[in-house]
Amino acid sequence: MSNFIYVVFSSTPYKIGKTIRCLTGEQYNHVSIALDAELTQMYSFARRYYKTPFYGGFVKESLSRYQLNEQKAIIRICKIPVTKHQHDRIRIRTRQMLKNSKRYLYNHISILGTLVKRPIKTKGAYTCAEFCVLILNELGFALNSSKYYSLSDLVNILQEYVVYTGPIPTEKNYDAEFYATNPTRYPTLKTIRDFFKLFPRIGT
Repeated sequence: MSNFIYVVFSSTPYKIGKTIRCLTGEQYNHVSIALDAELTQMYSFARRYYKTPFYGGFVKESLSRYQLNEQKAIIRICKIPVTKHQHDRIRIRTRQMLKNSKRYLYNHISILGTLVKRPIKTKGAYTCAEFCVLILNELGFALNSSKYYSLSDLVNILQEYVVYTGPIPTEKNYDAEFYATNPTRYPTLKTIRDFFKLFPRIGT
């Protein structure tokens, strides 16, 4: 039985996604790692809830996060063949990260690095692109950890693995937690708290 890891680039319909694409000139504003073809086991560093765009971390995503009313994300799926050992290793890693998700922060500081095209390493904190680079290196792509990789760079690196480009399929399973009216107490304070937690981790 063949094993595959899927890298899913997305152009999301949210305002923040549109703003990111406008500022960066990128076709996509997000990337995720999936362990199955149905994209039911999909992981990334992103907002934790719909109404808290800056309160982020390591999350398990669903396709319902990729549609807003009648608007659907445009995605590009890359299908990478891996060994069973590699697939199991990524599955175990993502499972452990999800179990300890409070330890992982969204790397807001690294966003500043996009201005100078340099990564800002921060222990236990990633952007979606940095997480993708981490996984690709574990799969043997040997990307330079000291280099800044834009989503366009990653798209080009994975060009030969593309199996689908287009809108997401209609998702009937509603992610109630993600779209919760009151998702978490004091989200602004938690976002500020997480931001200041990043500084002691820089360069470690």
